[in-house]
Amino acid sequence: VDIDIELAYQQFAMGDPGLVAELGRDYMDSLPANCIYFGGTDPGRGLPTALCRAPGDPIYVLTQNALCTSDYIQYVRDMYGSRINLPKPDEVKVSDTGDFGTRQMTIMQTNALIAKAIFDMNPDSEFYYEQSFPLDWMYPHLSPHGVVMKLNRTPLDTITANEVEKDLEFWTAKIKQLQSNPKFATDNTRKAYSYLRCSIAGVYAWRAQPQNTKDAGERQRMFQAAEKAFQQSLELFPASPASGYGYTGLEA
Repeated sequence: VDIDIELAYQQFAMGDPGLVAELGRDYMDSLPANCIYFGGTDPGRGLPTALCRAPGDPIYVLTQNALCTSDYIQYVRDMYGSRINLPKPDEVKVSDTGDFGTRQMTIMQTNALIAKAIFDMNPDSEFYYEQSFPLDWMYPHLSPHGVVMKLNRTPLDTITANEVEKDLEFWTAKIKQLQSNPKFATDNTRKAYSYLRCSIAGVYAWRAQPQNTKDAGERQRMFQAAEKAFQQSLELFPASPASGYGYTGLEA
């Protein structure tokens, strides 16, 4: 827990305390009690942990970035005990051979496999996700849910029009609220909110690709949702490289 609390402390040190506290509340408001949540960024991991009353109360916070290390698996096992099912530490191994790039790819692939194993080992739990690097297996399962995404138990045929509209309304209101605070224009939390919106845009963009969605009308609908979400991400933080790259790379 000390590591996660340090990550939360860093957010308050780098940003306006009121805006950081609001970001933390937005995470918690998006996460129902008793869910298992993969937090991908420093604020996305640290703030929800710090805002829990106790480990696992009201949510279980893990980070997909460290699942491949046996020490981290033991760390979360010590926090949560038998309340969630986790791989055994000796089942978590990563090859240390090859060059740096190969090892990094192996680490990311292993993290993705272990996240899938945890998802499968806890069939009665709800899962939620904040992206760090993309985990390909998750894309068909993801739908927007506040500032994060829900990792649905089965792959979705579609993200419904109602879900897209609700998502857009949420972010439109959130951006208006944030921009009404004069401190937000120069605050570090802009990057966090922008990245959260960009990640959701990426899910729409994935569904807009012909290899992922066969129906042309559905692809166009997802393209339009992605386009608007990337625009909102850039509105939050115009210098975001991830949002700029995603927006210019959209294909109708």
